[in-house]
Amino acid sequence: MRNDLQRHVQGHQYRVVKNQEGQYALWSFKLAPPAGWITIHSSNSQEECLEFIDSNWTNIMPNCLQNQVITCRKRIASGAIS
Repeated sequence: MRNDLQRHVQGHQYRVVKNQEGQYALWSFKLAPPAGWITIHSSNSQEECLEFIDSNWTNIMPNCLQNQVITCRKRIASGAIS
């Protein structure tokens, strides 16, 4: 599927956008990022953007869920829950 995508969009400029939940997306320069998303990496190359996402988005769990897991682990460690 990735090869089909590359053929379809070859020659376009891209950026990587990220939302408040820590989720990443490949986004065309032709479009403004959606509300709540900010540009965190710019490149002319789709491949460079995908490599950036691969190396930086190491935990796909949304931030709100990560925070709940951390809170639960702290409660377990403190003996508040078993």
